[in-house]
Amino acid sequence: MSFRYEAVLFDAGNTLLRVEPSVGEIYSDTARRHGVNARAEDIERHFRVVFAERDGDLVNYTSEAAEREWWRNVVHTVFDRAGCRADFGSRFEEFFGELHNLFLDSSVWRVFEDVRPVLEQLNAMGIRRAIASNWDSRLPQILDSLGLSESFEFVITSSAVGRSKPHPLLFERALERLGLTPERVVYVGDSYDHDVVGARGAGLAALHLDRHSNGTPQAGTLRSLAELPDWLVTRAGR
Repeated sequence: MSFRYEAVLFDAGNTLLRVEPSVGEIYSDTARRHGVNARAEDIERHFRVVFAERDGDLVNYTSEAAEREWWRNVVHTVFDRAGCRADFGSRFEEFFGELHNLFLDSSVWRVFEDVRPVLEQLNAMGIRRAIASNWDSRLPQILDSLGLSESFEFVITSSAVGRSKPHPLLFERALERLGLTPERVVYVGDSYDHDVVGARGAGLAALHLDRHSNGTPQAGTLRSLAELPDWLVTRAGR
């Protein structure tokens, strides 16, 4: 069977994998090991705000050392706003070093249950697969630790191209790597604003992955990645 879409590009965070437990819990637990007590809920709340404020800046730091410093500043600000940064005293650098390394460990990441079966199905269907995601340079190592790397032709990150979604450059670079026109590729991601709007702006078809949807899904929405193969089949040859 021939398919209208020859390849699927995936977002990574909250599409293929998620942090578990929450960022707030991981930060709080790690801080506790360094003698600082911080409520996980407070840390989570401040993290979301600080990350949203600075997300677009990460693409300006394209060396591992610069990325690490970017994350250090984020963590420093989060605990500062939570009112407990000073409690670390001289231990903050040691704390941050442990925390930064922890997010390379597969123990804090979980692959969604629908991911591996769908990747196997797409492979059997002859559909090419790659990742284009807003992430720093650590993403390939994380995917490798989770046993996902071999399921994708390549991984391209916003830090590598210098622009983050919804800017079209990340999608354009992915299309170049695939050697395909936008009409032959569909993008799947959990963020409507970053993933769907961004991909469509670059000429790709896009599907919004909304695992929390309880009602009848809108057109262009998936409630699970398990729905993706059938979606591709219904558009075969169109």
